[in-house]
Parts: sequence; C-alpha cells; structure tokens
Amino acid sequence: MKKDKMDTKTSVIILSVFITVVFVFFSIPSFIQKDKIEQLVRRLESYQAYQPDSPGGNTVKPNQKPSSNSGKPNPNSGSSGSSNSSSTDFDKTDSDKDSSDKVDSNENDLENENRPNSNEDSKEKEQEDPKNEEEKTETPAPPTETKGFTATFIENGAALGEEDKIQTCFTTEDTCSILLPNILSSDKTIIGWGNNPNDVTALYRPGERVSIGKDETFYALTKKNINVTIYGNGAFRDTKYLSCSTYNTSSSCSITLPDLEDDFYTTRGYAQTSSADTILYRENETILVDHSFSLYAVRFIDPAPYYKYSQVTQEMFQKINILRSSKGVPTLSWSKSLELSAMVRAHEISLNYDFEMNGDHHYRISNNEPFYSVNTLARGENFYAEYYSCDANYFHEGFVNSPGHYENMVRSSYQSVGIAITYVEDSCYIVELFG
Repeated sequence: MKKDKMDTKTSVIILSVFITVVFVFFSIPSFIQKDKIEQLVRRLESYQAYQPDSPGGNTVKPNQKPSSNSGKPNPNSGSSGSSNSSSTDFDKTDSDKDSSDKVDSNENDLENENRPNSNEDSKEKEQEDPKNEEEKTETPAPPTETKGFTATFIENGAALGEEDKIQTCFTTEDTCSILLPNILSSDKTIIGWGNNPNDVTALYRPGERVSIGKDETFYALTKKNINVTIYGNGAFRDTKYLSCSTYNTSSSCSITLPDLEDDFYTTRGYAQTSSADTILYRENETILVDHSFSLYAVRFIDPAPYYKYSQVTQEMFQKINILRSSKGVPTLSWSKSLELSAMVRAHEISLNYDFEMNGDHHYRISNNEPFYSVNTLARGENFYAEYYSCDANYFHEGFVNSPGHYENMVRSSYQSVGIAITYVEDSCYIVELFG
C-alpha cells in the first residue's frame, strides 16, 4: 500500500516537473506551432491514464473511469483473497483525489495558456501570407461618381460643321479636356475662339485642346478688312487708301474721308465716278462701309452759270483736236475733273485778271500757288478774256496766234483737256486746262 502511494506521489512529482518544463518550453510561442502543443498535451493525458496497477494488472483506457464493480469478488476467479487485493488497488485516499484534481487543473491551465490567441494568430497570418497583401492591393476602390461637362460652340458670324457645335467630355476628376473645332469662313480672317461674342482677340486657337470644369460656351472670332481707295482726281496727287475692320457678326465699320483743303471750291466731296458733278459724301464725313470700293474727289463751284456756255466749250474742244490731227498729234479726251477746275480758274481770273507773281499770270489768287494747284492732273493752262463776246472761233484764233497758247494745244504729252467759260460784268473769260 505504501509502495502504491509512493508510486502515485512520484508520478505526481514527475508530472509537475514535466508540466513546468513544458510551460517554460512553450512560453516562446513564436517557435512552437499549435498542432505540436496539442500532441504534447495528449501525450501528457495518456501518461496519467496508463499507470500500472500491479505487475501484469489491468489498465484503464485514457479518459475512462474505473468500473464500480472492479473491487467486488469475481465468482469465476476461485480465490476470495484476490478480490480484497483488487479493491484496495483502485481505492484512493482524499489526498490522492486532490492530487489528481490538481493535475487535471494544471493540464487545463497549460492547455489554455499555450493555446494561441485567435485574433493575434489571424493578424500574424495576414502579415506572413503575401497572398493576403496581394488580395488587398487588387481589391478595387469603391466606384467614384462620373461627371460630364458640355462645351457649346457658337458660329458668331462664321460657320461650323454640325458635328462640331457641341462636345461633351466625362471625368471622375474636376476637369476634362475638349478639342476646339475648326472655324470656317470664305471671306473673313479666322482669329480663334473666345468666351464673349464681342471679343476681337482670341483666347484659344482652333485645334487646341483645353480643359473645362463646367459647362462652357465658346464663340468663333473672325475679322474682315474693308478697304476704300480714294483717287485725288485733281484734288491731291497721291492715291489714298483707307481701311477698317468688322468683327464677328458685325457687317460694317466706319471711316472718315479726308479734307480736300482748297477752300475756293464751294463744293468739295467724293463721288463714285471721276466725272461726277454732284457729290456722294462730303469731305471729313464719317461713313459706314460694308464692302471695299473706290471713291473720287470732286470739287467745284456752282456749275450752272458755266453750263450756259457748254456749246461753246465743246466747239473749242473739237477745234483743238482738228488742229492736233493736222499736226499728226494724238487727239485729247475730255476730262470732267479738269472742266470743273477750269470753272474755278475762270472764276479766279474774273476776280483779278491782272494778278501775277514773279511776272507769271498763271498763279492763283486764292492761295498764291501755281495754277496746277487747282488740280493735280493739270499740266498746262490757256486763258483769255474778251469783252461782250463768247465766240468759239474768236477764242480759238487768238490761241493759235499766240506761241505759248499754241504750244499747249499741240503738245504731244498731253492726253486730256477741260474747258470752262464764265461771263462776268460784260466780259467773257475762258480757261483751257491740259492734262
């Protein structure tokens, strides 16, 4: 009996030492896996359950309690002494039971302490398993709202293809880009695109890609140059060129016509033909133009008093060409501009027939300048005065018999002529201007 108790105590001591070693050993969980811990625990339980009763005695299976009849005599055994011995083998004292309970408690504590924490274990697996990282990386982000912005393109006096009038772009960001279309026009210069219909300078070029962050409207910007050519027609020598520009939907622009300077003319302005005896626009007038065209300067005094003698002036014109033909010189053409200037000169001469400068009578009393200042086309001048008579034959014969006057009538370099006659205070004044 003492021996059995000693064996039991020895087993308890050995078991305690073993548990302590196992506890220390398994206190480093990073080097021990869970399945190994469970195997060691099962071995420990087996070790406790398989303690021998006696040499060649019965054993109890692991986790199986001894049978309650094991201590009773077996009628088939033939020996009554063996039954008492069996009964004492399996009867335990209170101290033995306490020791056994402590072992069971220690085993449970060991198992609980060495069982890895499920949360920490899952975190370690997530850190150690690269597949989890890849799965996290590949997981798509929640869908972002897609926004759309519309660009509207206005022709604004130009032309666009139907497919170019509206563009829409989509984005998940704050802005998206559009491609500005080409602007079409047959008679205008393309400036570009702007944000205002009245812009005259472009913000963007056709074909440029721009970003928009809201619905926007773009206006085509175009320009058209309008040119007005002004011929002096005797008022000035050099041709003048005026221009202005229209933009976008505007169809006209303004120009200011130049001053004609000579105040002796009672009427000064511009006409669409060089032979006009009425004006279309006054000098210094600002006019609106919507296309390119030409104008001629026109200056004259009231022509009515002079037209009374138009028959006489035409006879003089014919006699000059007959004379030139007889001399083999090209005939002259009639110049309305020179005719109107000859009226001015006839008026000036009638005011002071004897006016001269430096011994030359062919100066003007209006500005003290040579006669050709009356008309830049003028190259030669004949004038004469006769009392009470305005006869063509008389005037013509007088010019032919005067060397200076005759030379003007037959000079080959002259190409045109204008003649005017005025009658003032019983005297007839005639002027011939050659150009």
